[in-house]
Amino acid sequence: MRTTVTLTGSGFIRNGTVRFVFHASQMGGAGTDSEGRFTAGLQLPSPDVYARFPGQTFSISTTEYTRAGGYRANGPSVGFHLN
Repeated sequence: MRTTVTLTGSGFIRNGTVRFVFHASQMGGAGTDSEGRFTAGLQLPSPDVYARFPGQTFSISTTEYTRAGGYRANGPSVGFHLN
């Protein structure tokens, strides 16, 4: 069973794209608005995939791109929230 989380962020590249990486695997992305905000759903892998890592902490990181696909920066320099 997969778990879906909602990511929201602000302070990112304006009118760009944010790509999400969960434990070294690209898992999705979202477009940002003119203020650098986004909201996106992200499906996490089944917990069974990571059962062999008891007590391990996993992270979700972001990378920012222009709408044309040009790399801008590793993020976040600002935070994002999991709901």
